[in-house]
Amino acid sequence: MKTTALERSLDQRPSDPAEAQELLKKALANRYATVVVKAIRRLGEWEVTGLTSQLLAAYDRFLVDAVKRDPGCRAKTAVLRVLRV
Repeated sequence: MKTTALERSLDQRPSDPAEAQELLKKALANRYATVVVKAIRRLGEWEVTGLTSQLLAAYDRFLVDAVKRDPGCRAKTAVLRVLRV
C-alpha cells in the first residue's frame, strides 16, 4: 500500500502540542486502518490526551464493512487497547 502524506506526517512530532493533537485528530478520522493504527501509537508516544470521542468514532467506522476496511482487526484492536475496554 502506498504511504500517504498524512501517514508520513506522523513520523515526526510537531513542536506545538495543539498541532500534535490536531494532526492526530485528522489521522484518527482517516479511512485507512494503517494510518489510524499509527496515530494510536503516537497518542502514547506524544502523550496526547482528550481524543476519546475520535477513538470511538474510528472504532465505529471500522465496524462497517470490517473485513475489507480493517483486515485483521488492527485498527479496532488498537482502539480497544488504548481505551482499555
